[in-house]
Amino acid sequence: MRKHEPAGFTLVELLVVIAIIGILVALLLPAVQAAREAARRVQCSNNVRQVGLALHNYHDTYRTLPFGMAGGWGLGWHTYILPYVEQTSLYDTIPWTGSGWWGGSDADSVALKQLACTPISSYKCPTDPGPIRDSRTINGVAGRAVGSYLGNAGGNLTTDFPRPGNDARNANGVLLLADFRPGQATQNPIRFAAIIDGLSNTLLVGESPRGGSTRQPCRTCDRFYHYHPECDEGRLHDYSECLGSTYYPINYTFSPDRSFLAWPDWTIGKELAFGSYHSGGCVVSLADASTRFVAETVDINVWRAAGSRDGAEVMGDW
Repeated sequence: MRKHEPAGFTLVELLVVIAIIGILVALLLPAVQAAREAARRVQCSNNVRQVGLALHNYHDTYRTLPFGMAGGWGLGWHTYILPYVEQTSLYDTIPWTGSGWWGGSDADSVALKQLACTPISSYKCPTDPGPIRDSRTINGVAGRAVGSYLGNAGGNLTTDFPRPGNDARNANGVLLLADFRPGQATQNPIRFAAIIDGLSNTLLVGESPRGGSTRQPCRTCDRFYHYHPECDEGRLHDYSECLGSTYYPINYTFSPDRSFLAWPDWTIGKELAFGSYHSGGCVVSLADASTRFVAETVDINVWRAAGSRDGAEVMGDW
């Protein structure tokens, strides 16, 4: 007697199975993507926490915070804290002696150019989709490393270059510009004792996406973690390489109709604003080294108060 052979899948059954698999994938994919982004945000928070603690360790050593960046011969705050983010060997390559002017031979040293091109993983948000190195060649330096975190220059800084009464040398934040050019007044960096609003009420560092993206489409938001004018077209006061301002809302966007603003003013808010590629806000470290996620819907007056070190503002819940 002939055995009955089991029937195979019909075409209809096969299509049904494929459709069910497609539905399951469609249902699971957002959950997988959300889980991955949650993990990336946790890593970003760890990066910001590490940076905040590094600034505290720097303060413990020198009894002051570093300058946020320098106009004239000098470096950004990211460079000063390298020993506190496990980069002592890189820090030791820096030629600290110099002519005191950004055009001097030391500013053009091979060591500084190599430093400018060395990526630091803890300085870049893992959600940032951009490359870890810039694609341009500026002043002979190709592949400069980029970062995601800016220091807080204050809640009253509204320009990316000096203007009377409003520039990063005299803003009300905690990481300020030092102008080391000849003839400029001597400045002192900020100490924690000067943050009279309270360390837990004052922003220290925060995220900010760089240019060349839909999130931050301005032309000059390079976010080079190692700032030096000689490596950046001689921009003595391009604050937004290292510093941000809470004057502008988180994830600030400008109107497509910007005819009422003269260039480069329309880019300024984009350059100085904090923000991120995370949905709905950005990760920050407060001056007490605590880390939190701040929603982009935070009241603008509260956000500006968070940028001020000594304004005596009433913060409330945020």
